[in-house]
Amino acid sequence: VRGRDGEAALASVYELLDELVPAARQPLVGIGVGTPGLVSASRGVVVNAVNLDWRNLPLRQLLQDRYHVPVTVVNDSQAAAVGEHTFGEGHRPDGNLILVNVRHGIGAGIIIKGELFHGDGGGAGEIGHVVVVREGGLPCRCGNSGCLETVASTRAVVQRAQMLARHFEGSSLATAPEVTFEGVRKAFADGDPVAQQVVREAGRFMGMAVSSLMGTLNIQRIVLAGGITSFGQPLLDVVNET
Repeated sequence: VRGRDGEAALASVYELLDELVPAARQPLVGIGVGTPGLVSASRGVVVNAVNLDWRNLPLRQLLQDRYHVPVTVVNDSQAAAVGEHTFGEGHRPDGNLILVNVRHGIGAGIIIKGELFHGDGGGAGEIGHVVVVREGGLPCRCGNSGCLETVASTRAVVQRAQMLARHFEGSSLATAPEVTFEGVRKAFADGDPVAQQVVREAGRFMGMAVSSLMGTLNIQRIVLAGGITSFGQPLLDVVNET
């Protein structure tokens, strides 16, 4: 969506589908959408996607009216969990799985006995807006403070690195014209102290979230996905330790 939200973000969806639909080499039987936010999959409505500024958006109906094929809309982390369960290695068809998707936001897709678990209101796995910093937490776009997204998402990693780099003259990030996620990733690989600290902090918070999921659901197969995984084994070690 390139930073767009509201009607502009919806226009991005139309632009993408306007390219994809004519490119189909077989008869198109349907469209599947994975979107950030709280989604009512049964109604195809995006109830609230704070990072896109979508509220009660009837996305399924809008797309069916425009493209005249059946449309399924689910949360993006749920879609990723279905993809991992279907195409990933070692998953039993009737098995359990949690996929934690860490990108600009954070969510979890939960598979129980081979079926996607939505919860009573469709919001199962919305861990990005669970408060993990009780005192002095950063404000979140959802209106709360101290949410997991504010300390462990890819956006949070960049913001934290920007703040710390000002006080570490020895950090390569302190002299960078702009701190980006790719810049943090490269600095981390080079052993930069700021990047190392930021990733360890994010890993600890991720570990807290994963342990809560495991303690609640007793699901042993947990998959981390998204941009945060570019930090590789060192991040995973902190998550496991926590």
